[in-house]
Amino acid sequence: MSSLMTHITLEELLNIEKDAAIDYEITFAALLATALLTIPNVSPILHPIVVGSAFLLLVVTLIRRMAFLNPYSKDLLGRTTPPLVISTAFGLLYIGLVFGTFTQSYIPIIEPRSSTLGLLYTVVFVLGSVLLYEAVFRDFFLLIAAFAYNNHLDHRGTLLGRIALQLSQKSLATSLLPESEWPEEVQEIPSVNRPSPSDVSLRDRVVNVIGTFLGAAVIILIFALAFAGFYFLAAMVASQSLLSVIIDGALLAIAVNFLIVSLRFLYGRYGQTPYTEIARPKRYTYFSLILYALYFAHVGFELGISLPF
Repeated sequence: MSSLMTHITLEELLNIEKDAAIDYEITFAALLATALLTIPNVSPILHPIVVGSAFLLLVVTLIRRMAFLNPYSKDLLGRTTPPLVISTAFGLLYIGLVFGTFTQSYIPIIEPRSSTLGLLYTVVFVLGSVLLYEAVFRDFFLLIAAFAYNNHLDHRGTLLGRIALQLSQKSLATSLLPESEWPEEVQEIPSVNRPSPSDVSLRDRVVNVIGTFLGAAVIILIFALAFAGFYFLAAMVASQSLLSVIIDGALLAIAVNFLIVSLRFLYGRYGQTPYTEIARPKRYTYFSLILYALYFAHVGFELGISLPF
């Protein structure tokens, strides 16, 4: 029976109320916009973008509220998702930079740049928030398990399908939600066996291998661009070491992409936009590149480099 399980509808699994979803978006946007407009200006090159992002968050959530109430403009929800996500991610990234700037003087031995500290704080914040969220609300790993299981069904009998199933089962095992409280839709997941590759046609296996390879290549490229950007900046400043490039590149790639994944969860869980529409592969790439460019602009300013953007 377990092998015949169908896709899990995440919205039904989590019983998301759309009325409450728009209230969440408004509250979250108001909180973040207030923070961006009241925190000190630590980057002259980013400050206009910070102010613009704060107002963009408020305007976008207002438009989404109106679209929610208007049966003839539902398409606005999908079209306003990109500015909502990118503004939120940039705002959180900038708040990390503010903390890095104000704590830089308290770490005199290694003398890190404020931007490096800001990225470190962002990574720690995102990871810590995931653990805190799971401890309080107990549905993060539950949703990851359901999302991964759907990917397993889409790629059954392939390497990606087997990895997705293992991730799904591991996520359920990690969840702090007692098994007695698991929704019926996920109760069979631990007993699902990995199907043999022979159960899938050769054509489907080839297509999935190519898709898996291309997906992995895109992810590697997205991460590699963070290192390439810092290498480019380091090449223009003789005092920057290779170790600095590696540390900054890794922190930027992790911070940006962890932020996007976390926002995918938050807006998918409590907002109006379905998970599948928040960060499709092409859009995910655009989000990362925009945040990279903004951070590179600040680091270039920090190093006294004039950048073309």
